[in-house]
Amino acid sequence: MELLSVDDRMERYQVRGRNGTIVIESNWSLFRARSLKHRPPNWRQIEGKPLVDHALQVVGSTIQQYMEKK
Repeated sequence: MELLSVDDRMERYQVRGRNGTIVIESNWSLFRARSLKHRPPNWRQIEGKPLVDHALQVVGSTIQQYMEKK
C-alpha cells in the first residue's frame, strides 16, 4: 500500500497485489478534519481491475485500521 495524495477532502492510495494494482480514494480526511471520526468513509475505486463492492470495502477498512495505528 502506498499513499499517493492527501488534501483536505480526499486521500488516494495505491494497493498492489498478486493480481495487479488498484487506486482507491476515500473522503476520510474530510471527516477527520470535521471531527467525525465515528463516521465510516466512502471508498471509491479510481483505477485498476474492477472489484466488487464488498472487496473494495474490505480493502478500505484494512487501510483505515492500518492508518489509525500509525
